[in-house]
Amino acid sequence: MSNAYLLKDASSKKDVWKWLTEGVVKYASRSNLKWSDEDTLCEYFFGCFDGLVSTSAGKIDFSYAKIRGRGKGAKEKTSGADGLGILHISTDSTKLNGYFLFQAKKAKTERTRLTDASSACDRMLELTAASHLVVLLPDRAVWVGAMAGCAYQGADPMLTNIPYVGFPNFVMNQILSGLMVAPIEKPSFSYLLDKIDPVHIFGIDIINGNQRPVLREILMKEDMAELDALLSPTREVPQETQDEGSKDVEDHKECERVPQCNSYGNED
Repeated sequence: MSNAYLLKDASSKKDVWKWLTEGVVKYASRSNLKWSDEDTLCEYFFGCFDGLVSTSAGKIDFSYAKIRGRGKGAKEKTSGADGLGILHISTDSTKLNGYFLFQAKKAKTERTRLTDASSACDRMLELTAASHLVVLLPDRAVWVGAMAGCAYQGADPMLTNIPYVGFPNFVMNQILSGLMVAPIEKPSFSYLLDKIDPVHIFGIDIINGNQRPVLREILMKEDMAELDALLSPTREVPQETQDEGSKDVEDHKECERVPQCNSYGNED
């Protein structure tokens, strides 16, 4: 294994590009079945990328947490975020442990109004600069930085009103490069968790500073004290019993992969 950062060699770029583009194809193949409910569509999309990816240079572990958007006191209304993305990159010379907030909107076309997208971006930026708007189209997804999203002077922009980048390109050039994520560290990460109150986190173990997948177990957390305890150096990994959340994890298993090299593509 070389000492280079994970995306500094052609081989790992091919592996990562294959992982991202295959995930988009998977999403597009079944998005019509999830389209009626935006939360379900969002969870399905990110589930297509959840898991551990090995490359010739190192490993990527991507997880996400859902932020409750319905009911009394729902944190999405105050935070502006649908979810929390958690990223770990590990090579022999690099350890990147970061997070970002995202708001997801579905849109049939680039001219569909993205209801309340600008105000959601404003609220996310009050918590962290590592905030993004993800727009889910029937056959692909595009990514908008929250700062660009809130710069639009109307409440409901269309994609034709704001700059955006195809999902695989943005992830490779910004997220995985560590440019558009914030570091996982106390107390700032604990403060963020308290503000967004995520429902659950897929495959994440942040005990003793060791970020590693928990092999598709869902760590259900009843309150913020439980989530904050994950940052404690003495915390044991809880073993959860099978529940409705576990079924969701089973659905995500097929997204887990160790990609092989493929020709490096480009997206418009």
